Amino acid sequence: MVNITKPGIGTHIEHSDNVSTANSTITWDGELFKIVPKSFFAAAVDGEILQIVFCALMFAVGLCKVPSRNVRQAMIGFLQALSETMFKVTGLVMNYAPIGIGFSIAATVGKNGLGVLVSLGKLVGVLYGTLAIFIVAVFVPIMLISRVPVKKFFLTTWQPFLLAFTTASSESALPKAMECLEHKMGIPKKIVGFVIPTGYSFNLDGTRQV
Repeated sequence: MVNITKPGIGTHIEHSDNVSTANSTITWDGELFKIVPKSFFAAAVDGEILQIVFCALMFAVGLCKVPSRNVRQAMIGFLQALSETMFKVTGLVMNYAPIGIGFSIAATVGKNGLGVLVSLGKLVGVLYGTLAIFIVAVFVPIMLISRVPVKKFFLTTWQPFLLAFTTASSESALPKAMECLEHKMGIPKKIVGFVIPTGYSFNLDGTRQV
């Protein structure tokens, strides 16, 4: 779609010279070695999803091997409470995300002029047009084949969609999406808790479109 519409032609946006691009060759052995982190906290700070998932799997396997059921239930309860608390913290932060986006747009317009909004608007339009085509051509047929109630699904998840659109971040919609699927769609919590975070980590179709 970008090659056809070419929304960036005629746009001149100032960029920082401090931004460096690292060219690295991706190899199988290199990627396999990267799965094992130096520590969980280092992986969390660097945002290495595979390393975080590896730590989570190792922790889950270790927890399953604990013989005491009381200990396992206590740890699971603690993790659930921590997860719900962090979701609330994310919600508080995301309440101010539109303000930050507004200031970012103001800074871009102030530096490059009002004309930049036309080209950026074309780019955003091409992005959402491509995503719409992808949803209609790929997601909807899969939902129909899987017998997912399409109308009910979109009526249930319109709030997470709107939140992700206004904040320009799909991560901000994760807590609301899980809540809607669990309480409004009636999907079991254990399925939502596994499928949605896993999809956010690996099934990044929307990000690939960008």
